[in-house]
Amino acid sequence: MSFKKIIIAFSIGLPICIAARILQIVFTIKSKTGFYLHGQENLGRVLLAVIFAVAALLYLFAFKAYKTPEKPPKNNLFLAISSGCMALVLLNEFLGQRFPTTALNWQITMIKISTVACIAYFITIALQGVLGFKLLPILHVIPCVFAITKTIFSFISISSLAIISDNVLLVAAYCLLMLFFVNYAKLYNNLDTDLNFRKILATGLATSIVCNTQAVAYFAVNIFGNQEYLHTDISVMFTVLCFGIFTLAFTISHFYKTL
Repeated sequence: MSFKKIIIAFSIGLPICIAARILQIVFTIKSKTGFYLHGQENLGRVLLAVIFAVAALLYLFAFKAYKTPEKPPKNNLFLAISSGCMALVLLNEFLGQRFPTTALNWQITMIKISTVACIAYFITIALQGVLGFKLLPILHVIPCVFAITKTIFSFISISSLAIISDNVLLVAAYCLLMLFFVNYAKLYNNLDTDLNFRKILATGLATSIVCNTQAVAYFAVNIFGNQEYLHTDISVMFTVLCFGIFTLAFTISHFYKTL
């Protein structure tokens, strides 16, 4: 399957997922608790399943993509801007981050160290687009370490909380980010060169679908809805949104020559 067809499928799938999430929040979920309304549980689960089904289909389509250049994309304005935005939202989340009472000191320390390192990394990537210098390949592992840390911490934190759709989507977003940045690091370190281009495309588009669906629906409901829906910290949602934009920017930059 050509990259152009896969992008068309993504362009159709993303609005469907955002609409499904908005419908789920508005018609099947209690705004105060995040739980499903009585009698609307099945509809809520179906709408959640639609989001994951679209992400899974895009993931599968990507494995039918034609082979593309194995070298990482050259830095461009789109990547530089999205990297700069990543640094800003991560800094915002870092400064206002609140940890659950169940969090252990070593967990908090790991999150803080990996977040600071990731902020520095994305600042460097943003400047790289302007100054044109090169990074050591091993430094591209930093976002992967951050994503792994966030995924583990999210599992630990959410296991002690109620299992609502917001938490399910947040953990799914972090899991996909972890997979994407593992492949991202392999690309810059010339590992798994035969299949990694498909893995980058698959995880990049699936991650962008889940992250953008959750964040755009969240902001749309809170801006245009009659009631506040704030079951995830707003700073975290800005981070999720920017990760969705960054993964899409990187994926398109890597594959656009095949359009």
